[in-house]
Amino acid sequence: MSNLPQRLSASFLSALTASATAGADPATISATEVYTGRPIAELPVATPEAVQDAFTRARVAQRAWATTLIAERKRILLRFHDLALQLSLIHI
Repeated sequence: MSNLPQRLSASFLSALTASATAGADPATISATEVYTGRPIAELPVATPEAVQDAFTRARVAQRAWATTLIAERKRILLRFHDLALQLSLIHI
């Protein structure tokens, strides 16, 4: 994985896949570089039960978001925007 762009470091990919909802001890699939075919990460494959659990949790979150005032949504999304820009500048 040493040929990865800086923003796709092994530690970044590990952190990203650790947050995926896939169930206990999931099977994995290898993600590969488009041009070289070299593997860059092992990604968890979600079970149908894990997908249903993620869907259920997303619906709960959506209902909570629907009750959030527009001004608060704006504040949250602008903060997300600022953080995304900050992180993209750091990892370029």
